[in-house]
Amino acid sequence: MKIAKLLLLTCALAVASAFAAETRSDYDRAVDLTKLKSFTFVDQSRRLAGDPLASNKLADKRLHAAIENNLEAQGMRKEGTEADFVVAYSVTVTKKPRISGTGYGPFRFNGGQIWVDDEIEGDAMVDFLDPQTGDLIWRGYIRATIGKPEKSEKQINDAIKKLVDKFMKDRKQQAERRSAR
Repeated sequence: MKIAKLLLLTCALAVASAFAAETRSDYDRAVDLTKLKSFTFVDQSRRLAGDPLASNKLADKRLHAAIENNLEAQGMRKEGTEADFVVAYSVTVTKKPRISGTGYGPFRFNGGQIWVDDEIEGDAMVDFLDPQTGDLIWRGYIRATIGKPEKSEKQINDAIKKLVDKFMKDRKQQAERRSAR
């Protein structure tokens, strides 16, 4: 019975970690983030051959739509040349070995079995740039384990929502610090 509970707990943790995402951000403290209310996208139609989004147009479209939809859900407007900031994004993908097995204890009674699978980890970086100078205003970074292709749209939307929420949190904290002065 203890083994069954341990396996169930291990499976639950594995599922939870598959959907967990590490999110970080940084921004130019001299720029007032509260003034950023409209956006546009940099033209990224010509990607380099090694760029994962060059070979996966579906993921590129989903990422673009997720950024746009989540910014608009926060009250931002998509505009053309008069936008307050320009959005650029990139992705990297890394394969890592994931080792799993059966058996328990230090000696793995009954021989046990070990499996090695590739786990795919994706990093997305979203930059907000000054439209006049091209200077970096805000950068959001998210790392997550990439799941099954049929779940990629939801996974991308969830990850980008966390990233845009992080931007809104940075914006709010900056405003609070400025008003406290």
